[in-house]
Formats: sequence, C-alpha cells, structure tokens
Amino acid sequence: MDHIKSGSVPGISLDLGTLGIVSGIVDALAQFPKFPEFAVHNTYNITLVSGEGRDNVEGPYYYSSGRNMYDIRRSADDPIISQDFAAFLGLASTRTALGLDSIPELSTTTTTAASPLSPSVRRAVTIRYLLDHGVRVILLHGDADYIANWYGGEAVSLAVNYSQAPLFRATPYTPLVFGDAADYGKVREQSNLSFAVVKDAGHFVPFDQPALARELFRRAMAGLDLPTGRRPTNSSAAFPVVLDSPLTTATVTTTATSAATATEAADAEATETL
Repeated sequence: MDHIKSGSVPGISLDLGTLGIVSGIVDALAQFPKFPEFAVHNTYNITLVSGEGRDNVEGPYYYSSGRNMYDIRRSADDPIISQDFAAFLGLASTRTALGLDSIPELSTTTTTAASPLSPSVRRAVTIRYLLDHGVRVILLHGDADYIANWYGGEAVSLAVNYSQAPLFRATPYTPLVFGDAADYGKVREQSNLSFAVVKDAGHFVPFDQPALARELFRRAMAGLDLPTGRRPTNSSAAFPVVLDSPLTTATVTTTATSAATATEAADAEATETL
C-alpha cells in the first residue's frame, strides 16, 4: 500500500471486504474426488453413469450420460444460455463503455484443462488467508451443477483450515429463506465463511434463480447473514489487495463488529418493534 502510494511500486490498490465464488473450482484435490459420488447419488436421484463407470467417471459422463455438465436436469446439447454475450463484448461501443482499447477474443467452444495441482485450482490456502484477515468469503453452488457440484464445494468449505474451522464444521445447515419461502436451499455459516446450496439451480445460479441471486448479493454486500438477511454478520473487513503482487505483501485494516454487539443491536431493534 505505502509503496504504491509513494509511486515506488506500480499497482492499483483495491479494498476487498467480501469475496463471493459462484460455482467455483477452488481446490481440485478436494473437489475432483466428489465427481463419482455426485454422478450416482445426487440431489435429483439421477444415475449419470453406470456402476462400471464410477472409477473413470469423467469419460462416461461426457460421452454416454446424455446430460449437460452444467445442469444434470438438461440434455447434453442444451446450450442453457445464449452465447451472444461474446459478440456483445466485442463491440466497439462496449469496449468504449468499459474503458478498454481491446478485449481478448472469447471462445465459447474451447476449454483449457489445468493440472489438479496448478495454482489456478489450488486456492484453499488463499481462502484461508483471507478468512483469517477478516474478509468475508461466500461459496455458492447450484444443486443441479455437475462440473462444479456442491458435494465438491462442501468438501472445500470443510477443508479450509482457518482459525474458525472447527466451529464452521460443527455448524449445522440452516434453510435458505427468501420471501415467504424457506425451501430455496441451505446454508452453513460461521463467522465470515458461508457455504450455500441453491435449490433448482445449475452452474449458472443467477440464470436459474435471478431474484434470489440478486438478494444473496445484497445480503453479502450489506454485511447480513446469508440464510435470512435479517441479522448482521460479525465482521466486516476493508482488506487492501494489490493487483499483480503477492497476497502476503498486503496489509490488513479490519473494522470488525463483534458478534455480541451485532446480536445486541438486532435484539434491541426487535424489542422496539414489539
């Protein structure tokens, strides 16, 4: 931060208070072993591969299941969402509005594979660092997604060895409430880590549940609990992150509100209402 301000180091400082990861491949070592389990015992009781294919589940799923990798409820040839966004991002007017001279060419058909041990899919350590420095982290998964299925997401959330990990692992799921309904999914939340499973949603959660996705975004940015949006969380961080610099060089400024204080404020408000 000081080096950037003095001009001795180039960079842009960003204050990171909340990190939301939707349908993310965060830690391959934790997530990839869950593919066989989800292929046979998933939320919708759909058998995606035969018993013989469980040891080599990826090939059988893609070539013989007939199901979409982004939503097991859909056929493999269902595009799910329009690919028109690629052309839109390529428009000169879009580039001008974004303040960019050029946007790299987007491919909607090419997938680049990464090693399970590559940095791009081994981010649990980074998540641990952020959590222990007061940043709120939310992991969100749709229950019909295969490629980033929620079994794997749950495994990541339980594997993050941050300071509050024992409390998080011991915390039961609570219903995800939206409007008058309490059946939109489930959330495990403790301190500044939340893991949520959204019902009736695939890989593209905002596409399948747009109103709910917007509300979850509001709760996250407003510092409210994810299951109900009715109570403040117990921490809010302003974490300076320097782009293109090692994460550990950033300093941390935390403006935390204790859980007790937040609870007292909420209780006092409820008492006044009564």
